Order: sequence, then C-alpha cells, then structure tokens
Amino acid sequence: MKKKSEAKYQKIIDETVKLIAENGIAELSTTKVAKRAGIVQSNIYIYFKDKQDLIKNVYLNQVTKMSIYLNQKVDDEAPLKEKLIRYIEALYVFSMAYPIIITAIERIKEAPSVQLIVRENENGDQNQKIQQLLKQGISVGLLRNTHISILLSIVFSTIKNYSRSIQNKVYSSEEVPLSDVIEMIMAAILKPTG
Repeated sequence: MKKKSEAKYQKIIDETVKLIAENGIAELSTTKVAKRAGIVQSNIYIYFKDKQDLIKNVYLNQVTKMSIYLNQKVDDEAPLKEKLIRYIEALYVFSMAYPIIITAIERIKEAPSVQLIVRENENGDQNQKIQQLLKQGISVGLLRNTHISILLSIVFSTIKNYSRSIQNKVYSSEEVPLSDVIEMIMAAILKPTG
C-alpha cells in the first residue's frame, strides 16, 4: 500500500476545486483530477474511496478554510450586531481574495447528486460560529425568526453576487459601496421594529 502524502492530498483537493469552479460537478472525473494534479488516477483512491468522497472532502476542506478565515475576523467580545457586520465584511474580503473557492462551494451545494452530502455536513464544526451567531440573534429577537439557512442564503448569496460584480467590473465599489450592501443585508435579516 502506498504511503499518503499531505502535499499530494492538498494538490488533489486544489485541482478538484479549480475543475469544479471551471466546469461544475457534472464534468468532474477522477481522470481529469489526476491529470491536473500530475498523478496517476489510481493514486486518487489512496486518499478518497470514490468521486463522491472526493467531492465531500473538497467541500469540507474549502468550507473549513473559509470558516477559519471568517472566524478570525470576528471579535468575540463585540456586540452581536457588530459581530454579524464584521462577519459579512470578512466574507466579502474572502470572496474577493478566493473567488474560485466561493464558486466551487456554490457549485457543490447546487449539484443534486451531492446535496445530501452538503446537508449532512452543514452542521459541522467549521460552520458553527456563524450558525451560533444567527441562532443567538433569533433567540434575543435581533434577527427574523426563520430557519437559519434562509438567513445564511441572504448573506452569502448577496455577498457572492456583489463581489462577483465588482470583479467583473459591472460596477465599482465606489458606485456601490460595501457599506450600502451590508446595510441592505442587515435590513433583510434584522427583525423589523415597530
């Protein structure tokens, strides 16, 4: 049995992320991944039992990477509303710095063949901080009393689309400031007063 290499594992993950971002899940094959990673196809099965396992690990790896980044940007001592705003700002910065990761995560989540994998792993440790913030916001009456997946979707979809529009020069951040977008997101997720 061949010995596992952390560098090879990460190379497989990285090339899979690129392929998913470029072509989507339907076009993904272990043959293409192996070719891009510069290894023989059978070596992929040293690390992953099948294509679904590869996709699951790519998803978990990238969500963990994103969550670690976002969690580092949020001051645990700040008021709840401020934490949510900082989290949204950090998500924008991450989206601008790592658009391929955002696209790959989005494509994995949208693929019918892997939605079960995503749902089974949405409550993993890597997602707990934002979920805890949203649950806390609902419980104290700050946020709308709805399923947190709706709130997450409002935040992530809006920031993903905003950052993509900035990158594609649909408009500039001067024309549409991040602060305005955050204000709109907060208006959508905050519980209406009065």
